[in-house]
Amino acid sequence: METSPRIFDSEIIITPNSKWIFRGNEITLDSVLKYFKENLSEDEKGVFITNQYGELSEKGYVTLEGFALKIVGYEELEDNLYLLGDNSKKLSLEEIEFHADFEKKLYIKRKTDKLLKYFLTRDPHSKIANYLEEEGDDFFIHYGKWKKKVIQD
Repeated sequence: METSPRIFDSEIIITPNSKWIFRGNEITLDSVLKYFKENLSEDEKGVFITNQYGELSEKGYVTLEGFALKIVGYEELEDNLYLLGDNSKKLSLEEIEFHADFEKKLYIKRKTDKLLKYFLTRDPHSKIANYLEEEGDDFFIHYGKWKKKVIQD
C-alpha cells in the first residue's frame, strides 16, 4: 500500500543572500546543506525538501527568497558544456535556460523549474561570459551548436 507523503512547513527560509535559516539560526553544517540541496524539488505549491524514511516520505516546504542552489563548476565533454550544481546535479545546455534579473545578473533555471534558480559562482560565470553575444537588444550564450537566448526577467 502506497501512502501519500506527509506535507508540512519546514520552517526553513532561504534568504535573499542565499543563506539557509531555521528558526532564526543559519544552517552552516555542510552535510546538512548538501542533503537539503540534493533533495530539493518544486511543485505547484512551492519548493520543498523531500525526506524518505523507508516507506514513509514527507515534503517540507521552504520559504524561498533567494537562490537555493549554485553552479559551482563546469565540464566540457563531447562538444557540450555541463554546469555542475552544488546539489550534485550535472546540467547540460539542453536542459537549462539562461536568465538575467532586473540588475542584469546572469542565472540559470532548468526548463522544468519555475521557482528554483541557480546562482553562478565566479569560475562558471567567467566561462559562460566567454560565450556571451549581443544582437540588438538581445543577449545569447553561443557555445558550439547551442545558441540560447538570455531571458530578461
